[in-house]
Amino acid sequence: MQNNFTAKEFSESYEAREQGLPLPHRAAGSITVRDDRDNGVVDSWTVSLTGCPLQPHESRGSVWVQVPHHITEGAGLRSLEYELLPTRRRAYWVSRQDQVQLPNPAFAQRTGWWGACWAGSRPSCL
Repeated sequence: MQNNFTAKEFSESYEAREQGLPLPHRAAGSITVRDDRDNGVVDSWTVSLTGCPLQPHESRGSVWVQVPHHITEGAGLRSLEYELLPTRRRAYWVSRQDQVQLPNPAFAQRTGWWGACWAGSRPSCL
């Protein structure tokens, strides 16, 4: 992923981080994986990369400097933010060619004898 940001946008992201708000400027994209069968599965993830690679200089007022490297220099500030395991969306297809998607499963609560057997911490019907 790649995007261009101005120093002003990086400073706005830094200010948002200081206030505990989500960072406003980000590079976004998506990853889609599909098999080659007509009735296959499609997995997709929306990914987002943001951060604050600039920070105010400690003693020079309105001067902004690059954040030091994480491990080897400075206070160890991380300049990037990302979600390590973004949520996967999965779609099952009856036919991709005909645009017929398998509906999402609908889960219902069991009300018959089986649900009553498992009502406690251990099965009472066995």
